[in-house]
Amino acid sequence: MVFMKETKKANLNLKGYLLPVYILLSLLFILWSAYSYLGQFVAGQAFQNGQNAAVNQMIAEVQQASQDCSKPVTVGQVQLINVACLQQQAPAEAPTEEVAQ
Repeated sequence: MVFMKETKKANLNLKGYLLPVYILLSLLFILWSAYSYLGQFVAGQAFQNGQNAAVNQMIAEVQQASQDCSKPVTVGQVQLINVACLQQQAPAEAPTEEVAQ
């Protein structure tokens, strides 16, 4: 009979250790999942919004710049040329090349 009482106490002790370990592992998994979500979706969306804002700013600056086609418009470190303006100023005839067959 003494042996049975000791095994019941051992089972209760084991449950007392397993429950906190399970809770800790569950908490770590939840935190990892939240971090992964933030890294993939929220930060990715913020990066995309930043790219769109930068491109929209470049377009606005180019549209505000003069329509002089002789010099490129510098936005940050990028030099932009209005191709439509250059095409209007170019002669109607484009140089043709003969293709050997």
